[in-house]
Amino acid sequence: MLLEMRELTKQFGGRTAVSQFDLSVEAGQIVGLIGPKGGGKSILLNLVTGIVLATTGPVIYEGKNITGRKPHQVAAPGTGRTFQLSPLFCRRTGVVDKRHYSGNRKRPHSTGRSASIFKKGNELLKSV
Repeated sequence: MLLEMRELTKQFGGRTAVSQFDLSVEAGQIVGLIGPKGGGKSILLNLVTGIVLATTGPVIYEGKNITGRKPHQVAAPGTGRTFQLSPLFCRRTGVVDKRHYSGNRKRPHSTGRSASIFKKGNELLKSV
């Protein structure tokens, strides 16, 4: 299991932003997260990446409990996120944005892994 959340909950005072969320993601699986504005999507990503601490429930990445770790500790083994800055880069594709924000400013063909990620991302964008 690559990523797992069990009964993940986040409360702010008396308000519940995420309530008993369960998710299991296998390596190589593609998962979408959709919902209405204010539905807790960004809070959920913040919980996974350590920006916000969960009220209850673990976040498990590659079999290790990463709940409560700081963002730089969560990012070290390979997790991360981008923020909703699309108006700044409205002409870029999602793949280019991810490469830009991740600090990988090398050309897509410069490394095998980067090239394969870039190619797969472009293929996925074409199917949307």
